[in-house]
Amino acid sequence: MNEEEQIKKARYKVTQLLSRREHSVSELVQKLSTTGIPMAIAEDVVSQFTAKHIQSDLRYAESVVNSAFNKGKGTLYVAQKLQANNIEFSSVQTYIQEEGFDWYALAAEVRAKRFGDDLPTDWSLIQKQKRFLAQRGFEHEQINTIFGSL
Repeated sequence: MNEEEQIKKARYKVTQLLSRREHSVSELVQKLSTTGIPMAIAEDVVSQFTAKHIQSDLRYAESVVNSAFNKGKGTLYVAQKLQANNIEFSSVQTYIQEEGFDWYALAAEVRAKRFGDDLPTDWSLIQKQKRFLAQRGFEHEQINTIFGSL
């Protein structure tokens, strides 16, 4: 396959991927390279989509935040997912503040959904619930706020 055909294939693949959901630059480049498209061509094609504002890492990051919040995942989960795609968590801090995501309330809601409304008094049950919330990506401060002085 010559270079022109590879560029055409890459454009088609990027269009196909972005029509389904937002993708980060690194995600698109990685997916193109797995289809046999040279890295240089993949990066060039993706940068063309980015320049035309068809692809945006910020929109991707916002969709990660929305998706995580709707799935009951915390900020550490969001940060890890963004970091895996070479996006800084700080890029969505303003968006999170403007949209008013309440991660503390979400952590309490997720805990209550899983374990019921009553807070445990047994130390081992408290630790079990804290581990559960930590595995869901909530920060220690968010978790400790739920349990107060327990």
